[in-house]
Amino acid sequence: MPYMNQQHTFSVDNRYPTDVFDELETFFSAYTSSIDNIQNLSIGLQVSPDFDIQQQKIAKRYQQFCQTVRYSVPDVHILAVKTLENDDNVNKLILTIQYLIHDDNDEKNQGSFFGRLFPTFVGKKTEKGDYPLPKPTAPTPLPTQPKPSVPKPSVSPQAKPQSPTPVNVAPVTPKPVQATPPKPISVQPTPQSIATPQPQYLPSSQHSMQAFYRLLVEKIAQSAKTKNQPNQVINTIILKPHDGISRVFVEQIFVSFSQKSTDDSVDMVSFGFEWLKPALQKVGVIIADDTAFELRTKAKTTADDVNALANGQVKVEQIQIDIDFKW
Repeated sequence: MPYMNQQHTFSVDNRYPTDVFDELETFFSAYTSSIDNIQNLSIGLQVSPDFDIQQQKIAKRYQQFCQTVRYSVPDVHILAVKTLENDDNVNKLILTIQYLIHDDNDEKNQGSFFGRLFPTFVGKKTEKGDYPLPKPTAPTPLPTQPKPSVPKPSVSPQAKPQSPTPVNVAPVTPKPVQATPPKPISVQPTPQSIATPQPQYLPSSQHSMQAFYRLLVEKIAQSAKTKNQPNQVINTIILKPHDGISRVFVEQIFVSFSQKSTDDSVDMVSFGFEWLKPALQKVGVIIADDTAFELRTKAKTTADDVNALANGQVKVEQIQIDIDFKW
């Protein structure tokens, strides 16, 4: 039985070093259902020398992270924290994930588990170096029903019109009326009515995700266009929601990738392959095949935020997300 070993790197903000544990918890909470299928799971952290795991706040936050992981996977084995050699002078944290593979089918299925969050856009490149879009399937024609025959109404021959009987009417002599000059009519100009645009709402997150994907892609493409670096390839997309509503918006998208929460949900690879890459190509931005996503935010979510998205009560302009890139 082979042993699968994967590593994922997270950047550490020197000003707020404990925020990296929020990203780690988001990683596990979004994919709890898939983790349950992995047996003999072990995880471990490797940290830079600048990341003092013994410091009081960091040590307390690390213990909370371990409790969260054990709550999701009770039999997980947590390895001891190791210190990296400071080769690149970058404060970072590496998450190591290990688990057993029992057969070839499991290896094929489990190998793509953590790849959903850090995708690889699969497919054969064309001569131009890009990936062809999948051929659209022809819509199934609907069965046509024969039109019911409507009987024509029978037309009866018209009767001959009778000539009217003449009526004697006495002539009326009009009385003379004195002409009065017309009174001037004052006309006040009416202001033109200005049509106020109707606010656009996101659909219920329980019914459709297409509008969620479209909005996220538009925000990423707009930000990438303004921050584009010529001849550089995007390796990491960093999402920074401003508030709880915007954070739930991002989390619902990533949950839909693995759990197919709606009928129109897609997986992570399809999102990057069919949605993100074509949109960025239109604005002249190149994205790597193994592009990673990172979530950085201090915003806290509430049950009201989740219910608002589930009930379709969130306006499009309420979603506020700053987006950065690593090249």
